[in-house]
Amino acid sequence: MKTLDNFSIEKLSKATGLPRDALLDLTKDVPFLYHESYIPKKKQGHRKLEIPHPVLKKFQKVLLKKVLNKIPTHPCLYGRPGDSVKKAVREHVKKKVIITMDIEDFFPSSKAFMIRNAFIRNGTTKEVAKLLTRLVSRNYHLPQGAPTSPCIGRIILHPFAQEVEKIFINIPMSSFSIYVDDITISGPKDIKGFRNTIGEMLKRYGYMVNKNKTKVMDRNQDQISLGIRLNDRIEARKEFMREIEELEKKVPPSDLKLRRKKSYVDFLRKPVCQLF
Repeated sequence: MKTLDNFSIEKLSKATGLPRDALLDLTKDVPFLYHESYIPKKKQGHRKLEIPHPVLKKFQKVLLKKVLNKIPTHPCLYGRPGDSVKKAVREHVKKKVIITMDIEDFFPSSKAFMIRNAFIRNGTTKEVAKLLTRLVSRNYHLPQGAPTSPCIGRIILHPFAQEVEKIFINIPMSSFSIYVDDITISGPKDIKGFRNTIGEMLKRYGYMVNKNKTKVMDRNQDQISLGIRLNDRIEARKEFMREIEELEKKVPPSDLKLRRKKSYVDFLRKPVCQLF
């Protein structure tokens, strides 16, 4: 039985604690309940965030907890409650080749029809799928900034992950994981030939690979995924450790920035079994 089989508007109302009429009124108001904010990217340019109004955000958090997080998604799709970047990369340690790929403009590229189809695939009627889609989208796409968006992204990518698994299950010592919009694949040297395959598969699901961000890393290079070095163990990047060394020369041990960086290094050093 699918997670959202027979999931009516009345059941949605009961699950979220919002009366049916108030739920329908909120659905009508959604387009007016966002504001835009811009934050600088690491290298250049700005990232647009679409921030829901507190009333809508509160509802989306309840919807996420009571409904969306209960929809099963492929185990190689990370970002659920309790997940971390460390958990997402642990299968890629000590591999001959690691390839990282980025889904270009993931949230804007996740269109309303894709969201609606994902709900229908999980058992809702077209009517309920349409209502849910309106409650979690803005301007016909997933808004980057809404608490529901990463989970919806995983639900959309579930069939893609299933298809990828069918490829890698027959390749010894290979692994793949997706953390929001970051794809990591690893395995023997032959794995390099699958970059284009993954890209073509993504196209069929409505996405594009950002070729400028694709990296192929052999064992004789620093193998980095999600900012973590994976050559021999899960550990901080060499550049990150140098940043700590430079900070230690300039600030006292109590400095907040220094303490946070050291805390992150300690987190990476803990065995995964102690964290999950």
